[in-house]
Amino acid sequence: MDDDVMDQQKYASAAMALCKALVDLEKEMEGGGYDEMEGHKLPEIPLHKAREIMTRADFIQKYDVSRSLS
Repeated sequence: MDDDVMDQQKYASAAMALCKALVDLEKEMEGGGYDEMEGHKLPEIPLHKAREIMTRADFIQKYDVSRSLS
């Protein structure tokens, strides 16, 4: 396999692990993530926990939108 394909697979599997954690967290939220006063609330995971979930701290930097804008 090409090296680029292997890198893409690593990032994709790490992203899917993070997505699954967010979905699981949303299922645990009271009221299914909806508040009468505020509306829909998205689940949040702190950066240090996201790094643990993805198992590669350097991968999360590629997904950090705020870093890419500066």
